[in-house]
Amino acid sequence: MIRKLLCTLILCTICAVSVFAQEPEVKSPSVILIDAKTGIPIYEKNATERLYPASITKLMTMLLIMEYIDKNPNALDERVYFSDYAVNSLPWDSSGIGMIEGESLTLEQTIYAVLLASANEASNAAAEHIAGSVPAFVDKMNEKVLELGCVNTRFANPHGLEDDGHYTCAYDMSLIMRECVTHKDFEKYISTAKYEIPPTEIETQTRYMVNTNKLIQPNSPYYNPEVVGGKTGYTTPAMHTLVTFSRRGGLSLICVCMHANKNEPYEDTTALINYGFEQFADIRIFDSTLFNDAANLIPVYDGEGEFLENAVLGADGNITMELPKGAADRLVTRLDVPDKSQAPVSAFEVVGKADIFYDADREIPLGSADVFARNSVQAPAPPTAPDKSFLLTILKVCGTLAAVFAAALTIALLRMKRGTKNDI
Repeated sequence: MIRKLLCTLILCTICAVSVFAQEPEVKSPSVILIDAKTGIPIYEKNATERLYPASITKLMTMLLIMEYIDKNPNALDERVYFSDYAVNSLPWDSSGIGMIEGESLTLEQTIYAVLLASANEASNAAAEHIAGSVPAFVDKMNEKVLELGCVNTRFANPHGLEDDGHYTCAYDMSLIMRECVTHKDFEKYISTAKYEIPPTEIETQTRYMVNTNKLIQPNSPYYNPEVVGGKTGYTTPAMHTLVTFSRRGGLSLICVCMHANKNEPYEDTTALINYGFEQFADIRIFDSTLFNDAANLIPVYDGEGEFLENAVLGADGNITMELPKGAADRLVTRLDVPDKSQAPVSAFEVVGKADIFYDADREIPLGSADVFARNSVQAPAPPTAPDKSFLLTILKVCGTLAAVFAAALTIALLRMKRGTKNDI
């Protein structure tokens, strides 16, 4: 199969017209806002700049934890033991919940420690539990970012403390968050405002945790009921970082702010999601009428490789999606059909598809439509073989005539012999 760019088609029609809202003033140096359903960016500012992520790194840690849970139905009840490395390899003042070497939590309790308290020792312990060691887990993290198409990301640890080889960008973090929210119960974890871990085999006191994300705390001046949850981050080199998932009706957005001053990510996120939810319209991403007006052909050959004629391609129906309005100008349709076909080809036989993408560089897939042949191309009739029954009839007639001739000849010869005897 090959792909051809349909340069002659304009397939985007805005079906619901509304006025574009003015873009908000954003203070964070690096920002992106995307449609969570499709991945289409609505707003971006220095979104591919490589920066230290701080604790939003833990979203990738959580993604691998969620994948582990998907494969192990009883995983949430597994005991996660905190090794000497998990606890004591970290700076004394890094974020944590005071776990002690040899202590254990369930995996679910560990998840809440990672997401709500941003506990670095919990991230280490989860990494060791899943991959056997932190370095092995980091390898899995970097394999996953490549799989997701994160080209400006490399992780060196599962918690986010600064390292020269530990960096990402706002766009890549939006891709990671978009993958996270596809997993069952992830929203439950990021939306939890408070959580308690009861006494363990070592610690006699209950551990109380409060989510560090002010957008989901009802008593916070930054509380936003449309925010489902997210992950905060802070170190001196990374400054303040924030990844947020929000929902309004059937729409959902992901916002990422990086390298910002205190509280700027909350202000920018609120402004951006209010702006973003107003940016959607019904957009026709595929119009079969325009497709059928274009000269799209497939050459058809016989079994010997001789060209017969072209099959004219067609499509049926239109595809309309609710998308960010700015997407209409960056839609790309590619035809995925064979270079050629062999007869016979029937009318309305599906021969390929038309794939619709957002942005020729990022190639975010949106949908596809079947492509069919609008005319039939018949294979040439094979040479007519002789009629065997007719030949058999001829042979029988010839055989009969030969027998009659032989009999007549025999009778004539007998008469000649008798006549010769009479003459003597």
